Amino acid sequence: MNTLLHPALPLLLRLQFNGRICGLSHSLLSRRNWVLTLVGVVLAVVWLGNAVASLLFRGPYDPETFHRAASLGMLGYVLWQVLRVSAKRPEHRIEWTPAERHFLLGGPFARRELVAYRLVKVLSTTVLKATCVSILFLPELRVWWIGFVGALLGFAFLEMLRLAVEFTACGVSRLAYLRTRTVVLAAAIALGSYALVRTVMMPNADQGPIAAWSLLRSFGLELSAFRGTIVGCWLESPFVVFANVLTSNGVSTQFYGSLLTAIALLGTAGILLFRLDAAFEAGQSGCEAAEHVPPRESSQPQMLARRVSIPRLGGIGPLAWRQFEGARGHLAGVLVALLAPTILACLPLSTTLDHATIFANVVGSIGFFSLVLLPSAFKFDFRRDFERLHVLKSLPFRPASVALGQIAVPVLLTSLYQVLVLAIAWWLQPISAAYVLIALACLLPANVMIYSIENTFFLISPHRMRQEGIEVFFKTTLIFTAKGLLFGGAAVVVFCWVFLAGVLGNAAAIDHRLLFVAGLSALAWVAAGLSVCVLSRVYQRMEAGVDCGT
Repeated sequence: MNTLLHPALPLLLRLQFNGRICGLSHSLLSRRNWVLTLVGVVLAVVWLGNAVASLLFRGPYDPETFHRAASLGMLGYVLWQVLRVSAKRPEHRIEWTPAERHFLLGGPFARRELVAYRLVKVLSTTVLKATCVSILFLPELRVWWIGFVGALLGFAFLEMLRLAVEFTACGVSRLAYLRTRTVVLAAAIALGSYALVRTVMMPNADQGPIAAWSLLRSFGLELSAFRGTIVGCWLESPFVVFANVLTSNGVSTQFYGSLLTAIALLGTAGILLFRLDAAFEAGQSGCEAAEHVPPRESSQPQMLARRVSIPRLGGIGPLAWRQFEGARGHLAGVLVALLAPTILACLPLSTTLDHATIFANVVGSIGFFSLVLLPSAFKFDFRRDFERLHVLKSLPFRPASVALGQIAVPVLLTSLYQVLVLAIAWWLQPISAAYVLIALACLLPANVMIYSIENTFFLISPHRMRQEGIEVFFKTTLIFTAKGLLFGGAAVVVFCWVFLAGVLGNAAAIDHRLLFVAGLSALAWVAAGLSVCVLSRVYQRMEAGVDCGT
């Protein structure tokens, strides 16, 4: 019988869903993870409270503005995926788990059925995403269920386009990929530079404390002006259809027309996805043909180890060197990941505030982007070693040494980014070098704390780097909420210490600025040390074979 899915695959999906629900409930209710469960409940309450407050206390956005933001947001997501894949070519069209490679690829399933199985797993989160979006934007939606349908179709279309981009990048020849990457990166740099120059050169009437955010908004508006060009209108046209469904006022002829068009686009994207996989599978071109060839990062360290003397440092040196080789193999992706945060952090330099205020704005921007954006880009730590955790556990190194060796490279990359931005700020807005050194003394321990916390969350509930599904969606949402609370808590601590340092300085006849800097740096280093201790403890107690499902 010619069906899209083999009868065994829906049964497998149902059993996997039931198994994950049972495993998640057992894990959350166990004595071992009761702290994680409590933290998750608190973060969920915070997220839901924020969503309810936004619904109760904010007014609806302008319908035209909401429609434009919806279509531009979907277009921006797809363009970002193109840029991401252009920076780093995927190793495989479809990433299979070890169990799937052993049982599914060797089973009586056609390639079309395997692609459909993967597509169902990828699209499993779209229902939850559409529900969240339709609730968050309830004031803008005239009919809730219509907005839900529009969001569901839009998210499914975006996921299919993402997979199509990855299939194409992985399936074409190396020469075609390099040529396409050159064109994409050149176009992105040209567009970003044009928008940045227009933003900096335009007259800025607002020179108050929020001037940097005004510049950021102006930068976004300059980028969005691209939609007025012929190329922009052509690229945005498919996403306008889904935005029309999302913002429909009710059931009408126009709604049915937009709905049928959206379904047709979704079906076309699905057919394109299957055709791309069939074509590349037949040719076995690109990176899939080299599936059994050892990757560069696995063989390169042995060759370079003969020429470079790597200090042992109790195990920190070899582990850090291995992660460094991995980062070196992803150099293009690292540079692309640094491009946007560097530009955004330098925007306050174009204001006419005094140099000290500008420098403070730059430091605050660096800290924010280092917390929110860079950890998801610099995964050269435990998060890259999901399938190697049992190997790390067998090494004769102390847990603290393993923890420090694993997070050393992302901490180094983030620190280099911060040094670069601070050097640019110091060059364009000359200020005392003491301010730069003070900022670095506080940012470096903050980097250690950020990546220690990120890896602690990962070791508590490990998952593959490109894993998809409802479970990963929940984890990502909770971790992002935790980061927001962490950033807010750090801001509260800084403001409180400003007041306390002034009181203590006056009482002890000490310069309050010196006391503030010394106390803030000491607090940052203490927090970094505690976070590393927590990471080491979690790593020591982790059972790789059980927690990772090996």
